[in-house]
Amino acid sequence: MRVGIIGTGRIVMRFVAECAEVDNVDITAIYNPHRESTVHFAKQHNIKVLSALESEPTDGRVLLTDSKEAMYAVCDAVYVASPQEYHVPDMIDAINAGKHVLCEKPFALSGDDAVKVFELAREKQVMCMEAIKTAYCPGFSGLIQLIEDGVIGTPYDVEATFTKIGSASGREMWGQAAGSFAELGSYVLLPIAKIMGTESLESYIWSLPSANGNDSYTKTCFSYRFGTATAKTGLGVKSDGELMIAGENGYIHVPSPWWLMNRIEVHHEDPNRVEVYESLFEGYGLRYEITAWRNACAVIDKNKAGDAPFEMDSEDVWCELEQICSISPQETIWMAYQIEMFLANKKELLRVTGYDGNPEVKKPDVYAHRGMSYEYPENTLLSFKKAAEVKGIAGIEFDTQLTSDGEVVVIHDETVDRTTDNTGNVRSYTL
Repeated sequence: MRVGIIGTGRIVMRFVAECAEVDNVDITAIYNPHRESTVHFAKQHNIKVLSALESEPTDGRVLLTDSKEAMYAVCDAVYVASPQEYHVPDMIDAINAGKHVLCEKPFALSGDDAVKVFELAREKQVMCMEAIKTAYCPGFSGLIQLIEDGVIGTPYDVEATFTKIGSASGREMWGQAAGSFAELGSYVLLPIAKIMGTESLESYIWSLPSANGNDSYTKTCFSYRFGTATAKTGLGVKSDGELMIAGENGYIHVPSPWWLMNRIEVHHEDPNRVEVYESLFEGYGLRYEITAWRNACAVIDKNKAGDAPFEMDSEDVWCELEQICSISPQETIWMAYQIEMFLANKKELLRVTGYDGNPEVKKPDVYAHRGMSYEYPENTLLSFKKAAEVKGIAGIEFDTQLTSDGEVVVIHDETVDRTTDNTGNVRSYTL
């Protein structure tokens, strides 16, 4: 598989090195809108470059270009490692060119954008997946298998932490989509999505702003129907980088740095009973996601080459892809929505703390969630009326869902299980 790369950042150096460890994957082009950046990158990392007289990359020589069209001409797939705010447009360009895509985290800065990218990939019949190295390493697969095998019973709580102390002038702390959660959030959201699922009910975000307004530390708590989860990230506040999973029959502890997944401890009520599982994490760890990407692309290409018309909605094809890809589109989309929610919360954080340029520190507005739901039936006219009578209230927040006949109804959950004596999705009922 011939791979073109968009970007010349630190992760690209690791990606190039790891591709050398994977069979049938060759780097053929590196793109940056500023070609001098590709030249500098190639010199810095001793990459053999295609000469002006050569038209096709051969013998490990790579095309350096500021033209995406030139890159597309010599590659089958594209690795997107551009700045985060360019991930979505770069993916859309590559997919429209008929190229498979592997995109660095975070995949997108909004859930709707993530949905749009996956829908386009399916339409264009190409593979598109998010690059989170932990998801594809042997240890993480082993962790998920242990949980599925019931070693701690039903999991009810996941706590994931990833923090580091770096330079305040580092690229991670500057820009509209910078800060600890945008930079590290995908890591800590991964085990939550895989173990607790993507049907979270509510979330609470607390952030510590840095001098430039981006978060140097963020703690996010999620509630589920039968469980909870906590994600902590830091680029200026240090904590133990562990992963804890609490279950009804015991707990799993993955010591820091948990994202390398080379040691998993299963603890029980008896403190002397501890099972330890160890696993390899080779090199930078990217070889695992590259291998999975290559294999997934091969599945699609194999079906495209068949005599019968290729259908991306074929159940057999997608079942095979799900066995290869450790992160489903639904999980990537959920994580993108959490990033979007954080960025919206960050704007409010800046306003309240005065980092938006207003020297006057303002008090936060107070909204009644589902009306005065702690005293009256939620999302009822009575609950709304009583909330409106509370002194200082700024507004009332409520959720709506669509019924199967297209009617808008006021209900918080996507199902009727919690608030009625029936069960099932709201969208399955008529008004």
